[in-house]
Amino acid sequence: VKEELDPDIRNDIFEIALSVLGLARNEKINLNMFVYSAAIWIAEAVGDSSVALQLLQELNRDTQESSSDDNRLRSAYGACYDGVISALSKDGLYREALALYHYEMQPLKLPSTRNTYKSIVHALDNANDEEVKNSQSKKAALLEGVLSRMTTSAKSVEVGGPLFEALIKLHGEEGSFKAAKMAFDSIIGPCDEPCLSAILRVCSLTTPTHWKEAVLLTHSSDVVWGARGPGMIPTRALSVSS
Repeated sequence: VKEELDPDIRNDIFEIALSVLGLARNEKINLNMFVYSAAIWIAEAVGDSSVALQLLQELNRDTQESSSDDNRLRSAYGACYDGVISALSKDGLYREALALYHYEMQPLKLPSTRNTYKSIVHALDNANDEEVKNSQSKKAALLEGVLSRMTTSAKSVEVGGPLFEALIKLHGEEGSFKAAKMAFDSIIGPCDEPCLSAILRVCSLTTPTHWKEAVLLTHSSDVVWGARGPGMIPTRALSVSS
């Protein structure tokens, strides 16, 4: 369901989808992973995290596909979790979102995506607990816990970029260049413009300023995705270090 749709139309689609699912259950029609994934993302689009979570619970209870080794099914299963985590993040339910990541996705070894980490970051920024929402140190600690469980592939900026960028910024706001640099150094493979910009800004804002490190990072960052040639890095990232 596209965000551009009129809210009333989205809600109508949501109600129709729930009715169809109800009829399928009544007729004892087996619903596969892809049907549940679509329904969960419809619930996410209309902002109903409780229904999204309920659908995930039904999926886990009623389908045998969750234990499949088929990569397509596992990707669809992961997309179901991404949809629920995204829905929870919109409601600020960060505890529930983190619980799904730590206690269900990780034990099941489901592939996490860029959406996974983007939603987790948003869940903390939008937390329904003001103490967490307004505390850089608490949010950083929770993201460090997520980082500690990320797979090698998830530590690329293509997947984990939103988490790395947020973590670098949070440590910088706390005045800890060392912690920010450790988060930056946890990236496996090339970095990207947002993460490079974040660490360069930390270099300029922390006391004392770390201009030597900024220069080194600037000159060693020709591995940024999209670089046009040796030594070519995004202009926006360069402007932060100037």
